[in-house]
Amino acid sequence: MSRTHLVGRCRLCGQTAPLTKEHIPAKGAFNGRPFRVRVQTGEQALEREGGRVYQRGFHAAVLCNECNNNTGAWYGEEFASWSRWGLQLLDAMRLRPIPQVPVYVGYPLRIAKQVVSTMIAASSDELTSNRPDLAPFVLNTDATAPANSIALTTYLCPTSTGRSTGLAFAMRRGEEPHWLVEVALPPFGYVLTLAGEPLDKRPVDISWFTACSYDEKRPVPLDRIPVLPTHEPFPGDYRTKDEIRRDFIANTLRAEGHTAPDAEAHRVMASGGGPDFVRDRGEEW
Repeated sequence: MSRTHLVGRCRLCGQTAPLTKEHIPAKGAFNGRPFRVRVQTGEQALEREGGRVYQRGFHAAVLCNECNNNTGAWYGEEFASWSRWGLQLLDAMRLRPIPQVPVYVGYPLRIAKQVVSTMIAASSDELTSNRPDLAPFVLNTDATAPANSIALTTYLCPTSTGRSTGLAFAMRRGEEPHWLVEVALPPFGYVLTLAGEPLDKRPVDISWFTACSYDEKRPVPLDRIPVLPTHEPFPGDYRTKDEIRRDFIANTLRAEGHTAPDAEAHRVMASGGGPDFVRDRGEEW
């Protein structure tokens, strides 16, 4: 439940009004499951700073009472249903391999609008300044997005620590940056691409959700959806814990002047020497 907090500019409608301190994400979607979310600004990502970790979501006084109530009434129930279905899917996948992911049947546009609404609420005003089309898309239940205008992808997020990046970018040396907003909590992570190409192509495209009508109920096939962990706060980083440890060893060896740091890091990990290597450098395994 939201409550009146302070007077300010609503990130959705743009009106100056009493704002509500709303739980992000909506509590009803997660069945009381324990999780943490790391909230990181674009500037923090650029400086490789971790941001702040919140238990069981975070609160932000950024939407007016009308916008909070409307988006919850329009999209909240469907998003909660979709999220609970995803949690059941993750639970089943932890028990045994699934030869074929079942098809979800629901209202894709409502899911997409709740995702975009959450991204707007969890980001700075810079997002809606750069993409003035997003707020009207959310606030008009009948609005659909022109083709290729909202590039949205998703993946299954199995880790109890998710992330909310705000407007940020990821890049490799010599390549154009990928400007994005990412929100990830079990069971799903979502990436909104604003410019550039994703560094990791595995998240599956659900941009077509935004072209459905509000009352259009459709099957959502997810047979190629990947399971991607979010152990680190940085946008687009889906390394496993062992991959993170191996990269730490390689980077440490590189700084120490080793001539073949990557190969040696693989050897250290394969031999079981990773814990001793990491602890000898004063870090936790």
